[in-house]
Amino acid sequence: MCVLASSMDAGDRGYNVIVAEDCVATFAHRNHVAALSVLSRMWAKVWSHEQVLDAMMADAGAGADAQPATAAEKSDPFGNAARAKL
Repeated sequence: MCVLASSMDAGDRGYNVIVAEDCVATFAHRNHVAALSVLSRMWAKVWSHEQVLDAMMADAGAGADAQPATAAEKSDPFGNAARAKL
């Protein structure tokens, strides 16, 4: 229930959510399948942990060209100061 609710909330807030289907569980298998089905329709990508790791490794390789964070980004990583000005 926690992963389902959190994923739906994050998806509603505009986050790109990925749920590793083999890293979450419920007491009943049919509930597990139902929750992942609901998430995959609208709120999240449902992947295996191997797919998540592959994507992370691909991003790590692409990160070689990334610019280091500025001092302002390090002190305010969530952009709260910029939102406060709106």
